[in-house]
Amino acid sequence: MPNQQPPVGEDAWVAVAESRRPTDLLSRIENIELFKQAVSAEPGSLKIWVAYCDYFWSLYAGCQPHSDAGWSREEQAEAGQLFTLDAALSLWQTAYEATRYRLNDSHELWNRWISLEMELLARTRTPEGVKRITHLFRNRLQTPHKTWDETSQMFSTFLSEYNRAAWESTMQEITSLSKEAKKIYESRDPFELKLDVAAREGKEDDYKAVMRDYLDWETKQNMKEKKHKERAIEICVGLFSRALTGVFSRDESAWTDYIVWLSTQHSFFAGQLRSMEILQALPRQLDVLQRAVQHCPWSGDLWARYILSAEEAGLAFHDIERIKHAATDSAELDRDDLTGVIEMYAAWCGYLKRRAMDPNATDEDSDVADLGLVAALEDVQIWGKRIYGDAYKGDPNFRLERILIQYLTEKKGAIDEAREHWQELATKDLYGDSYNFWLTYYMWELSVFLSQKGKALSPTPGPGPRTLKVPSMATDVLQKAISKKTLDWPERVMEIYLQHCNDYETPETLHRAFDTVYRTRKGIAKRREREAVDAAAAYSAQYAQYQEQAQQAATQETGPESPSGSKRKRELTPGAASDTASKRVKNESEAELVKDTATTNEHQQEPQKRDREHTSIIVTSLPAEATQTKIKQYFREYGHIKNFIHKVEEDGNSAVAVIEFDTFEEAQSALLRDGKYFDQQQITVKLATGLTLFVTNFPPRADDAFIQELFKDCGEILSIRWPSLKYNTHRRFCYVTFRDAEGATKATKFDDTKVEGRYTLEVKHSNPGQKKQREPPKTERKPAVHGPPASTAPASKVALMAPPPTIKRPVLGKGQAKRGLGFAGAISKETKVHENGSNALTNGTSTAPAGGGKKSNDDFRSMLLNKNSTQTEQQQQQQQNGLDTGAAKA
Repeated sequence: MPNQQPPVGEDAWVAVAESRRPTDLLSRIENIELFKQAVSAEPGSLKIWVAYCDYFWSLYAGCQPHSDAGWSREEQAEAGQLFTLDAALSLWQTAYEATRYRLNDSHELWNRWISLEMELLARTRTPEGVKRITHLFRNRLQTPHKTWDETSQMFSTFLSEYNRAAWESTMQEITSLSKEAKKIYESRDPFELKLDVAAREGKEDDYKAVMRDYLDWETKQNMKEKKHKERAIEICVGLFSRALTGVFSRDESAWTDYIVWLSTQHSFFAGQLRSMEILQALPRQLDVLQRAVQHCPWSGDLWARYILSAEEAGLAFHDIERIKHAATDSAELDRDDLTGVIEMYAAWCGYLKRRAMDPNATDEDSDVADLGLVAALEDVQIWGKRIYGDAYKGDPNFRLERILIQYLTEKKGAIDEAREHWQELATKDLYGDSYNFWLTYYMWELSVFLSQKGKALSPTPGPGPRTLKVPSMATDVLQKAISKKTLDWPERVMEIYLQHCNDYETPETLHRAFDTVYRTRKGIAKRREREAVDAAAAYSAQYAQYQEQAQQAATQETGPESPSGSKRKRELTPGAASDTASKRVKNESEAELVKDTATTNEHQQEPQKRDREHTSIIVTSLPAEATQTKIKQYFREYGHIKNFIHKVEEDGNSAVAVIEFDTFEEAQSALLRDGKYFDQQQITVKLATGLTLFVTNFPPRADDAFIQELFKDCGEILSIRWPSLKYNTHRRFCYVTFRDAEGATKATKFDDTKVEGRYTLEVKHSNPGQKKQREPPKTERKPAVHGPPASTAPASKVALMAPPPTIKRPVLGKGQAKRGLGFAGAISKETKVHENGSNALTNGTSTAPAGGGKKSNDDFRSMLLNKNSTQTEQQQQQQQNGLDTGAAKA
């Protein structure tokens, strides 16, 4: 296959080998070469090794004198020198060593090999053969594997037939030696059982999830192992080989995990004399990276690692250049936009720059860098135009441009040429609107100034006064940045600007900087106020439209009213509502109609609530090093981002973000990024519904730590949002956002539970669109009476809330003291008491007369006396009835 791309994956290699039908000795030898390439490309593949060994054994059997393979005598004679018994058994041995630490399925190859060995022994029965197979069994039983018990039984049967005298001592010895191997497998058996269940049920996603957990656990165990480090490494390599030849053969993250783990091991054991055996057990990083880019040719990160590792290994320029050409020739390099392309070219340009800046570099090395760096920029530009057309503006991180500028500055000393590149980039909106670009540009100018400071000083200064040398070019960069009205983070640039002027510039320049920053801040504040008003208006309009659509959908689901139902009511306009309310209500149905219409108008006048739960998305599997600015830039094309929550996962390998948009439609459109690649990682984007809980009625001392402790067993909490206390310091509720909906649902079990023995928690899923209904009090009733004179005695105020025995204590206040009014309240245990008191005030004893005037002190005193007199008569009547009843019974 000299002119063809090699197969990728164990299934592809086996399929190619099986598709061939060799008819002569030469084609059989070519097939052997094919299998050698296959095991080199997939060294941990059990399927390829079994197919290879079976094929070679068939060739050995075919060249035997009494074979029925149909070979000619000449072919048998010639093949007999190539496909010997020793070569066949040696191949089985090599295959076993390559797959022995595949704990779950290595027995498949072992059983076939040992059965062939025992067939040969059955024909010869030599002491050397018995000794060889005994050694193989001893080695196998000290290796952890799934079918240890079956292997032990097979060995026992073998000893019973060929070495009965030593059966007991040998089995005792091997059982003792195998304790560690059995212990190793038992610790991994829970993962193996879960993998078996997932494979048997055909649940690929579950299988992948368990395998990822298994790999994470295995790498951690490897770091903890101190005594048998070499075996721990071989077990870890075996598990990675099993995953990367199976479900993760084209999974970029799994390959990256393997490469990072290998790099860590090589770095740790390099230079240690006692670690030579361990280093030999580790695969070569270049070999693994070559396989990785073959399986994931779209990964710019893997290509970049491949180029870097080749440079570290000291490969020649033409070998590294061949890697670069292999990347650009791949049809999948731009599968995930230009991310992979730029990452690969950044690694290539970095290599060219370092090679040219080496102290021992030749002029040819510099010439190659001069041409290569410019050509790389042109190639990426052409690639971007081909994918995006005129919409392509460049790399937001200007990685290649920075490498070229650094090369021109440090190697060539071409400061003016490098500055021209900066100025050209500044004219493009992609970079001119980025504070990160301007700060990078500023740091370059400042470094140039500091590197040249003092070089131009004359050894014999003149008689005139010396002037302060200032970095005016760096100052000019910051001034240009501040003048950009579309800058994404002007506050940061202004802060650097003032600090820079304070450190390097003259007092006059510093004064102008203060004035410039002051004016700029005022302009930014006004602009953002306008943007906030426009955003609020747009959000209100969108939300009103959304609610109207939802109401129409609910009406359609309910359906038209039945003909036998009530008569359809006439719709009222907002103006008609006020006119209707001013007229006297003739009957009960008209009153209800006016009430419903007034309620509807009241709701329409209420401002639209902010619906975070339905306008937010949650993004997972983000790179841990991804900044908030970069993530916002990634999603800003879908709408205005109002709020942003970012958190790095506990493992440090990824991050999660919750992004709030203005509208539900914008959040829906952002779901298009689901499954796409952010740098080198594939992200997941989902609506953030069901993640936020409304929590209230907790103790006043509660803070973030209290909420975290309260829900610590429910799941990971991303954020805790507290209300503003600017206008009301007694607001006691918060919104808790969980990592997943399962954790939020689990936390709702705390609803209606007691905290500290006195606070009844309320924990519910947040739903801003649902208006909370007024609930009856859960504990005490506290009716209030407004309007009694401030001079009214407490006992007289209590008398209003009959019956007196149920009142726990009165609540008294002077209220509007200047107007001669006060208020009174009473805490009671029964709802009925509150209703009686309220009815007493409503039915003829209201503090406001019918004419709308205020009651005087005499009126109020008269009302109290009448009330006390009535209560006294009722009590006397009850006592008299009790006496009469008792007398009758007597």
